[in-house]
Amino acid sequence: MKTITGWDVERLLPPLGTLAFFDKWQQEEIRALLADRVRVGIRSHPMGDFLIHEQDLGTALFLLLAGRASVVKNGSSIPLAHLEPGQFFGEVAFFTNRPRSSNVIAHGGPDHSPLRSLLGLDGEPINQHAVLVLRMDRELLDHLDPVIGVVMLNHIIGALGQRLAAMAHRILEQTGELPLLSIDDRQLAEVLQETACRGAAPHPSPDQPGNASQQRRMIDRLIQLQDEMTVCLLDGGG
Repeated sequence: MKTITGWDVERLLPPLGTLAFFDKWQQEEIRALLADRVRVGIRSHPMGDFLIHEQDLGTALFLLLAGRASVVKNGSSIPLAHLEPGQFFGEVAFFTNRPRSSNVIAHGGPDHSPLRSLLGLDGEPINQHAVLVLRMDRELLDHLDPVIGVVMLNHIIGALGQRLAAMAHRILEQTGELPLLSIDDRQLAEVLQETACRGAAPHPSPDQPGNASQQRRMIDRLIQLQDEMTVCLLDGGG
């Protein structure tokens, strides 16, 4: 793993703006995020590297910038999920302060991302199979502009809802029935509908940024459901 320093924020803005994570962000908001070099950083990982380790005590949230990765539990060779550029991981520890719930392993590219040349070390482009990640420390949310924080949390809610829907479909295919959760099927459908609305919410106005504490409670609930579905997937043989 290599930590990349000295990157030019202005040159990174156009390619970062194409990633799903930043879909609703304005350029000045991405610029403000990247300006926090204490709580935000960029790393390069070779293929096969562990981006995070299950049971590790780190609490950063990571955004996959280039390359691909898989989510795998200890003792299992079957991925729980495959990650593409623009997707995040590490949210369980970031929001709950719990140990990492799974491993995430770099699988490389190539995906022709311009970020590899823009973030090259000593003028040399990064290997086309390297995986690039953006690290966001847990304390970041306390220092972000409230509007940016709401935009970020809305995206995470929407993405977690999509992830839960995909997991439920996978369990249905494996077992012929929906997962047995702490909520019934109707309530699950309502949760997924609400996450879709959050994910599609327009950019908030500065005078009405939104209710961050309500968003955090919803994310905690979604993480709980994700934990429950993970158990169902593992019990069903992946």
